[in-house]
Amino acid sequence: MATTVEFLRDYGVDIRPNGQR
Repeated sequence: MATTVEFLRDYGVDIRPNGQR
């Protein structure tokens, strides 16, 4: 199972402040 960040990035969402896509 992917991590929370990877899961959100899959939907174009990034909880990190830098928000690199």
